[in-house]
Amino acid sequence: MTLWMWIGAGLAGMLALSLLIGVAIARILGMIGEEIAELVEAEPWTSAPLTREPEVLAAALEIGTGADVGDRRSHSSRT
Repeated sequence: MTLWMWIGAGLAGMLALSLLIGVAIARILGMIGEEIAELVEAEPWTSAPLTREPEVLAAALEIGTGADVGDRRSHSSRT
């Protein structure tokens, strides 16, 4: 083999080795990313539970009961 063939074989070997190492690192980082994604549960704010009392919400939705809602708030602030 000539000198240039040895140089070409060495370059091809280095290229193959660097590709294998890059794929291995990418696989490891991908597994870490998947595990982190499983730990973090992103729940949309629209599916979050309601924080107000159901009776206050029902009274606020009824037509003409705006005074009742105000009365309930004033009663709860006195206690």
